[in-house]
Amino acid sequence: MTGKQKTLILDSLFEGGRMFVGGTSIAYMLSNGVSIESLGIIKIIQALVFILGELPTGILGDMYGRKFSLLASLILGALGFCVYFLSSSLLLFCVAEVLVALSLCFWSGAYEAFSIDYLKIEKSDKDLNNFFHLNSTINKISIIFFGFLGGLLGSKGYQIPYLASFLVYILTIIYLLTSFKSYQENIKKEVKKRNFKFHFIQNFRVTFKEGILNPTLIEFFIFQVIIQASIVPLLHFWQPYFLNLDSLVDSKSLGSIFSLYVISSALLSALYVKLSNYSFYKKISFQILPFLLFSFSYYGLGFSNNLTFSIVLFCFCQSLLSVVRSVFSAKFNTLISSENRAGILSSLSLFSRFGSITTLGLISFLASDSGGKLFKIQSLFKNCATIYSISLVLLVFGVIIFKQKRVYA
Repeated sequence: MTGKQKTLILDSLFEGGRMFVGGTSIAYMLSNGVSIESLGIIKIIQALVFILGELPTGILGDMYGRKFSLLASLILGALGFCVYFLSSSLLLFCVAEVLVALSLCFWSGAYEAFSIDYLKIEKSDKDLNNFFHLNSTINKISIIFFGFLGGLLGSKGYQIPYLASFLVYILTIIYLLTSFKSYQENIKKEVKKRNFKFHFIQNFRVTFKEGILNPTLIEFFIFQVIIQASIVPLLHFWQPYFLNLDSLVDSKSLGSIFSLYVISSALLSALYVKLSNYSFYKKISFQILPFLLFSFSYYGLGFSNNLTFSIVLFCFCQSLLSVVRSVFSAKFNTLISSENRAGILSSLSLFSRFGSITTLGLISFLASDSGGKLFKIQSLFKNCATIYSISLVLLVFGVIIFKQKRVYA
């Protein structure tokens, strides 16, 4: 088995394993008495953990090796899913969320840096764009399987999928330790030199300067903030959206909806890869089309009262979002150096969390007693679609069009 294949399997196990709960996690908390207001607070805590943990974990990945980061991620994730399985109170849900968030902190940036380094070892890193699209497609196949199975397991009890995620992560830890011994040897000397050469604080400053303060990358950071602020409903509130839409929606239904949107995302991503080989793809109007379609379908979710139509719109939204993220990842990785790649990718993820916190804080307020009757799930989708659309005009037509030669060079 090649390094490329092993790396793709590793990421699919990580992403797929945690998606046992992808279709039922919010429903699980709601079934245990967690309110929409408290749910917003839990997700704010998650975002704060990302902000406080992203850069340090990314720097640790650069200093001590990406394999160290991946192992730490899997251990923390396994602990988090175990606590979730045992949880029945808001406090324990918060503890579990912190552990899972730290797991994602270690994985974000570290995996991409890990995979790119491994491809360089094999001298097969020339087409990163196709690699990340392939990575995304394989992950979706894994997520479809685990997500659908999680929905079935959830019908026996919303906590059961968390036990399944825990067991998959334990198996993934064993796989990582037994399948990537050569990678550890290949980066060992480089890591040692980096440890002696840079102090932690110096490394932090370099990462911050080359990431957030880098004028070449600023539009990417702005775009991430906008996306994170506007897609909060699609990430965290789609389950209560469908539960409120139709009383017949249950765990199996949520698992099926989850799998359907992942399938549609995989198909659209595959189609995008094919279309990117044609000359018309280079036209800016074609590249903007997914942004516009996403905006229209997002608005539609805020007005729809039909379950079938809402499922179609939701799947279409998630599919377009997947395409945008894949393109973003490939473009961004071509503009940053390998030396501080993990740290810069983590700084990008960190910066974008401020968008999530802003939206989550507003949602939590509107759902509280102070917010009165201002909060409605459908209105939430309408308002966030508005935020996205306005930002689309300001950023895409303002920044990307006028600077496209530099960004897409």
